Amino acid sequence: MADKDYICARPDGNLMFQRRVPREVEHLDRRKLIRTSLKTKDRAIASLKARDINDKLEAYWGALARGEDAQSSMERYSAAVAMARSFGFTYRHGPELVLEGLTPELGERILAARTVMDVSSPAVDALLGGVPEPSLKLSELYGEYAKHNALHLAAMSPKQRRHHEGQRKRAVEYAIGVITDKELGQVTRKDTLAFKAWWVKKISSEQLTVEAPNKSFSNIKGMLTVIDGALQTDFGTVWGKLQIEGTAKTKAKERPPYPNDFIQNSLLKPGALDGMNIEARMILYIMIETGLRPSEIVNLRRQYIVLDHKIPHIAIEEREDRLIKTENSVRTIPLVGCALWAAKQRPDGFPRYFDNADSFSAAANKFLDDNGLRPTPRHTVYSLRHSFQDRILEAKALDRVQADLMGHAFEREKYGSGATLEAKLEVLDGIKFVWTVPDPA
Repeated sequence: MADKDYICARPDGNLMFQRRVPREVEHLDRRKLIRTSLKTKDRAIASLKARDINDKLEAYWGALARGEDAQSSMERYSAAVAMARSFGFTYRHGPELVLEGLTPELGERILAARTVMDVSSPAVDALLGGVPEPSLKLSELYGEYAKHNALHLAAMSPKQRRHHEGQRKRAVEYAIGVITDKELGQVTRKDTLAFKAWWVKKISSEQLTVEAPNKSFSNIKGMLTVIDGALQTDFGTVWGKLQIEGTAKTKAKERPPYPNDFIQNSLLKPGALDGMNIEARMILYIMIETGLRPSEIVNLRRQYIVLDHKIPHIAIEEREDRLIKTENSVRTIPLVGCALWAAKQRPDGFPRYFDNADSFSAAANKFLDDNGLRPTPRHTVYSLRHSFQDRILEAKALDRVQADLMGHAFEREKYGSGATLEAKLEVLDGIKFVWTVPDPA
């Protein structure tokens, strides 16, 4: 067992939290050893759960040493949840336990409470459900969510965090504008349906797509899911099943792919992109032959542009300075044609657009628009990813290879580590465009 996370393994492989009560509070918390199952065999998941339990125990012991209870209703409730877990119970409010009558579980809770009754009233409250649900308002939702999702947020880049926070706070502001700044426990199904009705009216009057309201609902529900999981509350139930079904008119329009002949004869025409700044131009060339997302390319560092391998490639990997889109996004893409040439021009990455894919897209789209390089107004640089997907489909690449190249989930059960670089290279070599290396400047 490591002292840092207080995790040990049971004989069956399941992990558990185990920690001795510190000497300085032994007279206040008479449990000599705190043990509770983490209900997982996954070390990473267990570490997150154990850290949460340990943080709350530290707060509880600190309050005992100071002779005080947690100061706010939220802190007190959070401490009660952690304390109940440390005894091996799920926190449940007293009235809920009473309504069920005398059960074996209630008997066990009472016996546990007796062992600490004369030294720890907070522990008794935690075991017998004496702490009411916290009074948390909608306006406090993001702050509480961020506190319980701190590790996930810490893995994001600054730009990702700003975007993540902005979307969720905006959703909450919309909700408050319709149903007022209510306490989460006081929000009813009638309230959330009124919020949905407001969005439906807004879609109609402003000719919006269903993407914005559905994102708004899922962001609020997602934050509440985190809070409910941490505090064992049930705030999120009334926010479920609010998604608005789109029609042909209200669904977001997909970007059309660039036609292959347009890419070859217009975008890759010698000199066509010479007026675009060098980094944006190289990013666009890489998109054409890899199908990578702009955000994946602009955030490449030297170690992910692998040019000294027998098959030069780009590696999209888990990293400490930002989150990747999904676990399926982890992949390697061989470099061919204009993408290989572009990567060689910028082996250290793209500092101008690092953590700012939106800036790249805006600059590239403006250049394409100003120079007649968009077949229709709906074509954007992202359309190159759709073109790439069509090209590997037309090449009859195996489904697994297509999924591995695009960074998509593979619909059938996965075995092994996926398509090899050699298999991917065979596909990309067969569909690459003719590339004329520019004359030296």
